[in-house]
Amino acid sequence: MNTLQQFIQYLQYEKRRSQHTIKAYESDLQQFAEVVSPNHKNFFDILNISNLQAKDLKLWLRYLHAKNLEPSSILRKIASVKAFFKYHIKIGNLSKNPTKRLISIKKPKRLPNFVSERDMKNLLDNIQWKSEFEQLRNQFLIELLYASGLRRSELLNVQLLDFQMDKQLVKVLGKGNKMRIVPYNRSTQTCLEKYLNYCKQNSIDISQRLFVLKNGKPMYDKLVYRIVKNALITYTKLQKNSPHVLRHTFATHLLNNGAEIDAVREMLGHSSLSATQIYTHNTLSKLKSIHKQAHPKS
Repeated sequence: MNTLQQFIQYLQYEKRRSQHTIKAYESDLQQFAEVVSPNHKNFFDILNISNLQAKDLKLWLRYLHAKNLEPSSILRKIASVKAFFKYHIKIGNLSKNPTKRLISIKKPKRLPNFVSERDMKNLLDNIQWKSEFEQLRNQFLIELLYASGLRRSELLNVQLLDFQMDKQLVKVLGKGNKMRIVPYNRSTQTCLEKYLNYCKQNSIDISQRLFVLKNGKPMYDKLVYRIVKNALITYTKLQKNSPHVLRHTFATHLLNNGAEIDAVREMLGHSSLSATQIYTHNTLSKLKSIHKQAHPKS
């Protein structure tokens, strides 16, 4: 087993990272090896990673900037490489970390995209899908993402036994294997009940995963993305249309309607308040708009 395989197993079994995250790490590291090593197929032998030089890192950084990547993409790739070497220092494969002085670029702050309350209501009230099964499953999927702010990976892993239907609560296994309990609303409960009833009547197995294909196989990542993207393109004018937009929308709507930021942090599963504070920018914009409309001197 080479050092890359060791690291991937660590991410999978100890850190419990999602498959989406693991694939991103692996892709970043493979690309790194191709740039810094002529014989990149053997780069992940312990001897070769031990010989990494500062000039190799400079070559890789120049390569990333030449590709005109977004700052967020470059930051992620730097984080992947640093995490890889930090892990091998930790387990004793390396005595020194060649990426210790690798400086990350400054990422410009961008406000999160979110759906307006009016557009979100319009979407939920009017969205139509081809079959009855897709209608019930997809409506419930979008309702749950918006009602509870789940990440895509969290949604795919949720099971029926995670729901306390009498209390309208769902148990979520988040990043870093951290468990949290998130409320959801009556509308989502109704969608859940209709979906469960259909699955029962049509013998669709949802015992292992709640979100499945009609043949009972677990729903896959790209399908969730496609369902949400199609819905958002139809009912909004946003430039970005990923499932994460519904997570942004969940947080923004809560804060705009008076929720305490620490409560929103807990529901999102953020480890620190700073990660949640980006949503307050939207709240402040709303306050400024109200002030401008209402204040006699504005």
